[in-house]
Amino acid sequence: WMFWRTPNNKGVYPSLSKYLLDDITKDNTVDEIEKQLNPTQPKGSYDLIRNAMTSTRAVKGWNVRVTGEFWIIGGNSDGTLVIPTCNTRTVYCVAGLRLPLAVQIMQQTKCPRPPKFNLTLLPWFGRLVHDPFISTTSGTDRVEVASPLLTSQLMQSSRLAEAEGRIIKCLAQLEVSGGSTDGVPFVPFGTAAATSASEQPPAVPVEKQEPATEAERALIDNVPDFEPFDMTPPGPDGRPPPMAAWNFIRKSESEEDNPNHDIFVINAAGQQIDRMKSKDMDPTAGEILRKMLVISIKVGRRPSILGVDCPGTVARLQFLLQETKDISVVGISVKRTRNPNAAAGADAGADAGADAGAD
Repeated sequence: WMFWRTPNNKGVYPSLSKYLLDDITKDNTVDEIEKQLNPTQPKGSYDLIRNAMTSTRAVKGWNVRVTGEFWIIGGNSDGTLVIPTCNTRTVYCVAGLRLPLAVQIMQQTKCPRPPKFNLTLLPWFGRLVHDPFISTTSGTDRVEVASPLLTSQLMQSSRLAEAEGRIIKCLAQLEVSGGSTDGVPFVPFGTAAATSASEQPPAVPVEKQEPATEAERALIDNVPDFEPFDMTPPGPDGRPPPMAAWNFIRKSESEEDNPNHDIFVINAAGQQIDRMKSKDMDPTAGEILRKMLVISIKVGRRPSILGVDCPGTVARLQFLLQETKDISVVGISVKRTRNPNAAAGADAGADAGADAGAD
């Protein structure tokens, strides 16, 4: 889907369209094509393909799509109801392919409560369908299911959306004259703020880490309790969405300028979301994890990217979290600037700024 349509008019759709609308008819008659498409009722089957490929309400409009993690909560006469994990007030109704999506998933999983899957929802002539490729959010055969409390909340959200008439059954901008067809922007690879090689912290060597302590293990075990903030849609210039990345940045690396060992927690948009103090100048992995969990309790989710400006701490965190799903630890370089007009003893946020780039 990332390469469905690229800015140079290449990608999956242009290539597929050329083949189905042009190349295939050079070596086959329409009658031959239709017999392959639908042996029992061939007449008009190629017209359906042509219409779908050329209509922005169908395949031509598949740059307008919804991708992410969804709770599958059941179905009604119109289709399967799914709720995105990033906004549980929103409810989509998805038409099935050969089987209703809910039936297909429940037959395979037999989950007692709503399961969570990665889905891509696509427009289809005034309806929503789904990409047949469906994957678990765990990255394995293990299916994540909603807790009893969350199940109750999801069902309530579904009933409320139905009562208020706001279940989304189509992508409305494709159904009205002049509606936007821009869709998902082409951003093939996320980019971080660039810094010169001289500004980058030295590469952290692969070193043998000591096994996790009991205290570290207790913190690690709590991380999966929180859903990560989604990495899509990307922010400006392909950067992560603001709350998907949390950067732990020291006020200064010197005792003279940072006697209290202040550390700011900055999101991907450069906004301070919290602060902390570490025992020593270089924070420990445990201190970073503990603060991350405290913030996660406040905001209800955890980051997908954890940035730290201390190489030793980065190495330890990468070791501790290497088996934890949906979280990456990156080292960041920081260019600190002092405000010459700041009053002595002023808060660190007033007298210092930091530009961070991922390493």
